[in-house]
Amino acid sequence: MEACQAAFDGNKRIDVLLNVAGISDFFQTASTLEDEVWEKVMSVNVTAPVRLMREVLKVMQVQKSGSIVNVASKLGISGAAGGIAYTASKHALVRLAASTFRSTAPDQVHPSAWRDEKYGLDVQR
Repeated sequence: MEACQAAFDGNKRIDVLLNVAGISDFFQTASTLEDEVWEKVMSVNVTAPVRLMREVLKVMQVQKSGSIVNVASKLGISGAAGGIAYTASKHALVRLAASTFRSTAPDQVHPSAWRDEKYGLDVQR
């Protein structure tokens, strides 16, 4: 956080956080999923965004404004036969946005989860 703020001439405002990083589990199923794959997918797709959200919320809640966008996936809503870790991680991002929205609404901080549909977009809160 400090390095980011220093790069912007000490500006203490944070207006937007975009959590866009994500990795796949290459369509592994519950019966084929390896522990290492689960850990890596959850670390990148869930743990890192949660840690970033936690830090920027400290600033956004003080300034009484800000937006957080978690890039999810259609699989985070519907699921699929394979890709169990990826699906679980994207579902977690959708639910994290919804839960955080409920706790930060009084502070005018607006988390959301975006997922790309075949033609267009859908925002979940």
